[in-house]
Amino acid sequence: MGKEIITCPLCKREMAVGNTRCPQCGADLTKTENECPKCHTKNLATSKFCKGCGKSLIEIINTPISQIALKCPKCQAALIRGAKFCKECGANVEATMQVYNETHGVANVGTPVDYSSYDYYLTSGSEASSIKAIIRKEMNSNPEVKGRTLPKVENKKLLFTFFYGVIVFIVIAIYMFFHTYLGLRNFLLVGSTGIYIFLVCRLSTIGFLAQEVSRRPEEKIGYIVATNMASGKKNKWLYVLAKTFILILCFGSILVLFHKPHMIYERGEGGYVLRYYTYGIGTEERTITVPETYKGKPVVGIRGDTFKNVDSVQKIVLPESIKEIRGGAFEGCTRLEEINLPKELIEIHGSTFKNCTSLREIVLPEGLERIGGAAFQYDISLLSIKIPESVVEIGGESFMGCSSLYEVNLPSKITEVHGSTFEDCTSLEAIEIPEGVTRIGGSAFRNCISLREAKVPTTVTEIGSSAFRGTALQTVCIPKSAEVNERAFKETWATIVYYEDNCEEPSYGTNFNDYFNNDYSYGDSYE
Repeated sequence: MGKEIITCPLCKREMAVGNTRCPQCGADLTKTENECPKCHTKNLATSKFCKGCGKSLIEIINTPISQIALKCPKCQAALIRGAKFCKECGANVEATMQVYNETHGVANVGTPVDYSSYDYYLTSGSEASSIKAIIRKEMNSNPEVKGRTLPKVENKKLLFTFFYGVIVFIVIAIYMFFHTYLGLRNFLLVGSTGIYIFLVCRLSTIGFLAQEVSRRPEEKIGYIVATNMASGKKNKWLYVLAKTFILILCFGSILVLFHKPHMIYERGEGGYVLRYYTYGIGTEERTITVPETYKGKPVVGIRGDTFKNVDSVQKIVLPESIKEIRGGAFEGCTRLEEINLPKELIEIHGSTFKNCTSLREIVLPEGLERIGGAAFQYDISLLSIKIPESVVEIGGESFMGCSSLYEVNLPSKITEVHGSTFEDCTSLEAIEIPEGVTRIGGSAFRNCISLREAKVPTTVTEIGSSAFRGTALQTVCIPKSAEVNERAFKETWATIVYYEDNCEEPSYGTNFNDYFNNDYSYGDSYE
């Protein structure tokens, strides 16, 4: 047998027997008469309009609180916050609000609201703050919802807390593994923490209910509060404990994994290869010693960027078992002063010691064959270096920006001085390029402002653009057959002489600026 149905006399909504108020329009179903809040005329419960003034009774009941707070209920003129009377028609706003409160004060589920404060909340502050104030008062006055929290709100807070913990862990892990800049790490941590606090603070039960009121403007606030809070939970401390557990798990994992420095290996040919070096929380190792073996097998190599930007280390000890060091392995170790290179090392890859600004000297192994591009770039404290005769290639920009480098030898097996190899080596005074070199690349010795002597071999066939630009060279002997770029000696006053003329300077002089003009008198500098 189905439930008995009754119909609201005003809005004609059907509902089950037992309701004392209509959930659609809020009409009191227990009354046989309704009093018009405007003219106080008694009307039948089924009447939709007042027989005394013609005012729609449904419209009065369904008028949102926020509209009453902002407009005069009589002439609909905008009200000044805190006004007691309408400036257009003179209507008593306070009295009208009292009528409204008496009509709407009892929630469908809950207890009566303290009407005396309604007009204050509605006529002061913004519409949103007024709604929240009413919701807060409704919740505090209703013992059935007081102290409850909404699972849908708390679950979102848990989700935000989880993602915040994951982001913090990832940021810390990236910093520990890849030694990113401390400022960047702090920026990401502070930023993510600020966003997390902002989101969690916005997620409140009051805020959620205020959104519900905005979405359902035709329903009474008390009814919205009561129906939503029916699913509320009183064990709010369980949610607090859950969020605390997530944060403890996040930061605890970080402490466990990174409480001290670690070296992480991967399998390689003939043994293990050092892949990562991780920071330790609160520790700065001044000396790092790479072990000779790992799990009973030799450590045979160091992967690229392994110690990149570890700016606390001053000394690194490598085992003789290492045969390969990949590019960027020690790049950015700005405090590194001492390191030994294994005897079996045959190649220093690109950028291996780039920006090691405290490195003053380094001994290269006798069996070394190649020095990669930018291998010692911007090592501003490097004073001198002896390159073994076994080296057959020196990459471009290898010693670029080594402003303290005053002495260097070039091995006899190289065939080319690549572009920008010694660019900006401002302390370099002399260089002897060995026989067998056929090309001097562009900007190879550019801005070596102290370079006064340079021996160019008879085997050279090409001197690139700006190769000796901005140097202090006085006389340069080159083969007549060499192809010299017009900017090779720009911004110098070098005199060009030839091996075919026994490198003797002609009595009339041959300034490089005149070399391309075929003019054997000193002229203006070549532009």
